[in-house]
Amino acid sequence: MLRQIRLSDQVMQHLQAYIAEQRLTSGDQLPSETELARKLGVGRPTVREAVNLLAGAGLVRVSSGKRPLVGEITGDAISLIVKHAMAVKQISPLEVLEFRRYLEAGVIGLACQRRSDEDVNALFAIVDGMERQVGKLEEFSRCDVAFHTLLSKATGNPVSLVIGGGISEVVLSSSRNGLCAVRTQAEWDLVPRLHRDIAIAVRDKKIGAARAALSAHFDVAADRLQRLADEP
Repeated sequence: MLRQIRLSDQVMQHLQAYIAEQRLTSGDQLPSETELARKLGVGRPTVREAVNLLAGAGLVRVSSGKRPLVGEITGDAISLIVKHAMAVKQISPLEVLEFRRYLEAGVIGLACQRRSDEDVNALFAIVDGMERQVGKLEEFSRCDVAFHTLLSKATGNPVSLVIGGGISEVVLSSSRNGLCAVRTQAEWDLVPRLHRDIAIAVRDKKIGAARAALSAHFDVAADRLQRLADEP
């Protein structure tokens, strides 16, 4: 059966093809609503709908009274999908953690190879901050997320940063929830110690040690989340 394609979807496809054909990059201007409507033979509301849909996906940026611009790559679209999936219980915190374990095993290898001295200093600064925030759920969780985001940045690969950024809010929620299961001072102290082990291995460019420390960190995090899941 043939499927009818909405006019706004056709305009979206045209704009995406135009960006590729013109080899536009982030910040470059796109044709105005008036120009697109005239060229494509559609109404301005149809063009506006298409542009807004692309803006929602982060592919273009819009501001009142100005031409749309090609967007900068971000994890916003991924974030929306993952948060929705979590909200409607299509994925669980443990499944997110399982994916992160798989993803970050690769991330940490690249981070060890490509990290700058600035990245290393920032990792240790975050761990220092984490130690100061022991027992403070929100602040501690944000340090945790910042640490893993910085590992993605240290790879020098924008795809890593986009995916990491796309799940950062879910990671924050997961970290916050998991830390609710921490019952003792020893459990609190273990978390920054594991992060420091990761930072040391990244500093020394020891991929095996970094992956082992990361795996130990995820084992502890998974145990906390499982403990919460098992509670009545």
